[in-house]
Amino acid sequence: MADKQPSQSDIVKAQVQDYLGTANQMFGSGRLDYRAFQNTQNLFGSSSPQDVIRQDFGTLQQQSKEAVPQGLTSQEQNLYQHHLNNLTHGGYVQQQGGGISTIRNITIEQDGRTYVIPTVWNGREVSPQLATQFAKQKGLNQFPSYSSREEAEARYNQLHSMMDRDVDPLQRILSYLRARGMM
Repeated sequence: MADKQPSQSDIVKAQVQDYLGTANQMFGSGRLDYRAFQNTQNLFGSSSPQDVIRQDFGTLQQQSKEAVPQGLTSQEQNLYQHHLNNLTHGGYVQQQGGGISTIRNITIEQDGRTYVIPTVWNGREVSPQLATQFAKQKGLNQFPSYSSREEAEARYNQLHSMMDRDVDPLQRILSYLRARGMM
């Protein structure tokens, strides 16, 4: 008796479950309801979900392995790592318009320097006062500092464009799930 070949639907289900396993490892906080995603039968009737998941989770996996881009100061690397940790471990904040934030920076002045610090900590956006307290607890010397607010904002805008490349795949996944009522 010949082995029965798996159907296209079975292949898609297996691939989706494989990608979901990866996603559960990357986003272990449970911020996305992957059980609802797995149990949605109409998902498996089309190749579109397969393509979305393969491309976007694959991109996220690769980016989390590549980590911080080259050419950053050690303090900029620390801020970028804060972004990656929030992105890959569910510590991001979803904004009202559907966007996500992993840093949501502010600048503070201390000892003649302007520091760029995050307001997204532990999966929530905190007040500037609390963000400053957290940054000081961690050590302000761990965060990028510049000679002026203008220089700080200009450099952060460059960092932000790098971070956007990391966020885009997750943003597409979240949009896809929201559009289908899975979140």
